Amino acid sequence: MVDCVQDRGTHVALTRTSDIDHKAYTMDIPMTFAEFKACFAKFQGGAHIQVAFPDLSADLREFVLSGITPEKWTEIFGEEE
Repeated sequence: MVDCVQDRGTHVALTRTSDIDHKAYTMDIPMTFAEFKACFAKFQGGAHIQVAFPDLSADLREFVLSGITPEKWTEIFGEEE
């Protein structure tokens, strides 16, 4: 569940409650509000996150999905090998 999307002109600030620790985190998403809204509508319509947000990094897509930041992911699961 997305908590808040703030229009910052060239990007959006997305606030999401983490599925892991239930704390709210905010990350900047490098797309306009209109772009985010269109991509999120595709996602809500059933598109896979990779299809709905093809230009986002895996870290940002994970944040949209679960609210887990890259730092929290590393803290929980460790570094990639």
